[in-house]
Amino acid sequence: MLRIHELTDGERRRAMEDGLTGLLNRRAFDLELARAISNADRRTGKLALLLLDLDHFKKLNDTYGHPAGDAALRGTAQTLARLLRKGDVAARYGGEEFVVILPEADAAGAAPLAERIRQAVEAQQLVFEGARLAVTASFGLAVWPGDGKTQEALLAAADRALYAAKQAGRNRVVPAATLPPPAPEPPAEPAP
Repeated sequence: MLRIHELTDGERRRAMEDGLTGLLNRRAFDLELARAISNADRRTGKLALLLLDLDHFKKLNDTYGHPAGDAALRGTAQTLARLLRKGDVAARYGGEEFVVILPEADAAGAAPLAERIRQAVEAQQLVFEGARLAVTASFGLAVWPGDGKTQEALLAAADRALYAAKQAGRNRVVPAATLPPPAPEPPAEPAP
């Protein structure tokens, strides 16, 4: 079995990159988020996380085919790369979901950036085989440590906010801090 340390630098980079979008893949994102939380804990105490999902992506694929969906994913990745600050980290989280780590950002700084990205995704002039593709995205915004102190809790908060954006009509940004706290987990049943 080939181990990661046995790879060349180029091979290692490609192993951490999503082949379709050129962004980091999920494995690389997990490592970057752990690093970003550790840095925020030691330095600024600020970190924001955006989780975004392309709206009605299945319908886009069903109507125009998977190559059109791929074009929408690549276009969204290019929009992220164009609008993010140096030091921000974007990744393809899975399927039609993307995630962005915003080091040294709080909600006041992250929300306007998320809104600019949302507007830019909507304004994309994606044309596939002569058809203009209408693409929008819904965003969940979570801020460390207030919305979650661990990597899992921060992602869960961003996911709850993303779900709220979808429930509220899609194509919007919802900060986790504006949502009621999650319902507590029911106690575990005692083992027989």
